[in-house]
Amino acid sequence: MSGEYITAMPLQKKPFVKISYYDYLMWIQAIDAEKLTKWEILRFKMMHERYAFGRTLLQVPVIGLSYLCGQLVMGPAIRRGEAGLREAMVFSTFFYLLIHHWVDNRQVPDKYLDQILTQKSPQGDYIRAATQEEFPGLWEDFCDQLDEKGD
Repeated sequence: MSGEYITAMPLQKKPFVKISYYDYLMWIQAIDAEKLTKWEILRFKMMHERYAFGRTLLQVPVIGLSYLCGQLVMGPAIRRGEAGLREAMVFSTFFYLLIHHWVDNRQVPDKYLDQILTQKSPQGDYIRAATQEEFPGLWEDFCDQLDEKGD
């Protein structure tokens, strides 16, 4: 492949471009893999691996925190035969959904996304055009972040 890529330096002081897991899942479905270069496909695979692994690791603390919130709402166990397990699961499920929604919509910086979006033309033109056309709100967010970085 010919052409140069502007890649993010590993020790750069400027933050990487951020995206939430929910936005990432919606955005990746709009990108046609047939139009991507091998380099871009590799970056998308590494992004997916990072997001999937990180999201899996977050499940244990989210489950624990939601159970704790459910116990706090129910109050201390006073003469509960089965210790209120059924009620605790109802409240814990409610808090799990709230916490999980917050975690999914929290923006996380990613160096691979930064590398994909800051490619020189013509390599990154398809991704930028598809994002601008399909997800104008996400594109505005990316543009704002890139302007803050100075890219």
